[in-house]
Amino acid sequence: MDETSQLPNRLAGPGCGTLTNPGNPNHYIKTECLAFPGANKWGNLGRNTLIGPGVSKLDVSVFKNNRIRRISENFNAQFRAEFFNILNRANFASPTDHSTVFDQSGNPISSAGLITSTQTTSRQIQFALKMIW
Repeated sequence: MDETSQLPNRLAGPGCGTLTNPGNPNHYIKTECLAFPGANKWGNLGRNTLIGPGVSKLDVSVFKNNRIRRISENFNAQFRAEFFNILNRANFASPTDHSTVFDQSGNPISSAGLITSTQTTSRQIQFALKMIW
């Protein structure tokens, strides 16, 4: 099945005010609001019309400095705890390119509008001991 890079036509109608379903990663792009423009024709869907899901993450670091004057006046043992994406939010990647909604025959591609991966990693925690002198 060959995909086409032709831009589809945007349809107007009930439910087509926006082209995305933000809460549904299995059907993020409303493909029912798009139509195949025909052979050797360009559709009316504007550039950058479809915007992928947003990215949000929260990183937190906690440090504890411990001066050890027995070793040196400037010696410091720093305990560190770092948390990346502490809320463990799933940041979904954008679905397939919006211009690959139809194949060469004008039939809808079943995977169009499907989110299949994430952009960022899950929660990660690291502990460290840093010696400063």
